[in-house]
Amino acid sequence: MKQTLKDKIYWLLQKLKSGWNIFTKLNIWFFIKYNYFCRHIKRAKGVYIFPRGRAILEFGKGSQLLIEESLYLGHNLLKGSRAETLIRLRKNARLHVKHTTYIYYNVTIDVFDNGQLEIGSAEINCGSSIMCKEHVHIGEDVLIARGVFIFDSDFHQTYWEETGSLIPLSNEVWIGDHSWICIKASLLKGARIENYGIVAAHKKIQDATVAAAPIRRR
Repeated sequence: MKQTLKDKIYWLLQKLKSGWNIFTKLNIWFFIKYNYFCRHIKRAKGVYIFPRGRAILEFGKGSQLLIEESLYLGHNLLKGSRAETLIRLRKNARLHVKHTTYIYYNVTIDVFDNGQLEIGSAEINCGSSIMCKEHVHIGEDVLIARGVFIFDSDFHQTYWEETGSLIPLSNEVWIGDHSWICIKASLLKGARIENYGIVAAHKKIQDATVAAAPIRRR
């Protein structure tokens, strides 16, 4: 259907309003620092990080944050709040964001030495924590609710008392496309969520697979 002049003007005004809202909510200092003066961040052409509030990024030697579409940090922050968004990439760690992703305030992401965290596109809500020892994969169009924990490692070595054999310390966490991880769920080492999977609130998944749900979220 052909757009009228009125439709075109309305669309332009909406784009300008959206752009103005983003600009006025930015932490300008962090915007300049992360987009233009941080050698650990690699951006596709025309792609930016949009930090709100206290969005703190810390980089170890050889680490890299690669973004192919916009990344919003401290998203949905309340006016006047000093809540932090914390991302730490340790030695040779890598965080790869493929499509537009929103990381809300009070989220903590920690990628350990040589670890790899991949995000297709996601909304990671307030109070969630991701700790990546080796490999965590988050697919496309993934919703992660408040207070979710995603850990791919025990971080402390354990062993079987009878045999003395060591229990594997880490195992990748895989979250498929269009998944929904509900409030205060825990995805621990070896958790695998298939495409369209739904993890119930307060559920703990470890060394197990969650199949696609028979229902779909909007």
